[in-house]
Amino acid sequence: MPKRMIVKSGYGTLLVWLLSTLDVLSGLPLNAQVVVKGQARLESITITRQSWTALNGVEHHDSSMMLRFWFPDEPKVPAKHYLAKMSVFASVKDDTGLVLSTSDRLKKITSLDQEVNCDFSSAGAMEGPHLEIVLDAPSKQAKFIKAISGIVDVSPAKIEVVELSNIIELSGKSLDHPKLKHLGIRCQSVAVENGLTTVVLHMPKKSARLYDWHLMSGNDELQLFGSGQSPANDGVVLDKAFVGDKPKQYMLRLQILEPIATKRFTLELKEIKLP
Repeated sequence: MPKRMIVKSGYGTLLVWLLSTLDVLSGLPLNAQVVVKGQARLESITITRQSWTALNGVEHHDSSMMLRFWFPDEPKVPAKHYLAKMSVFASVKDDTGLVLSTSDRLKKITSLDQEVNCDFSSAGAMEGPHLEIVLDAPSKQAKFIKAISGIVDVSPAKIEVVELSNIIELSGKSLDHPKLKHLGIRCQSVAVENGLTTVVLHMPKKSARLYDWHLMSGNDELQLFGSGQSPANDGVVLDKAFVGDKPKQYMLRLQILEPIATKRFTLELKEIKLP
């Protein structure tokens, strides 16, 4: 059954006083969905509406709707990691005619632009990969969403390990390995200071296929001190600082997701009742 929760709270500082109201509606789609082979299923809908008033009296409002999809008949493969990419996603409207898939929302749906990591659930009847997207919230007068239509490619993936020794020699160079060519990763710099070794990597764009990376000393993973990510004019910069100051002895270890197979799912839902 749908759940409704209303929370009112106040937060104060020396400069600003905010009064906020949070209204969350969530639940399973109320109309039954027939699971058809090759079609994704809408697992849940969560609608959030929030408003707050600043000290200057200006009111602010924010509302959104999160759709969580489940891909039920993924090939039975021994994988806990999945990649997904949406190649088609049609305009979404509620029954009042309000467009929920605005251009601003579409720009923020990463899976429309590139592969993303799917959330994997191993509990309950909906075991398998899930994907979430966020759109504008429907009108308060709306009873249902007219239709959700699209195409999603889902790939179970395995982790491939790439190890590159002597990170000092990697500084300023592209990482040369057959499994890394499609990622375009470059080691921008390696710096040692105050007992820490900081490695900065550059990529043309953030890729879900780079699952994780760290420094190794022999068979031991160095303790991570801190990490960050920032946009660059020509891509994205990833940095990590590790406890240790002997970079010539360290190896860069990258975990890369390699698709095992790819299955195409369709989103074909109509008149989805709202919680």
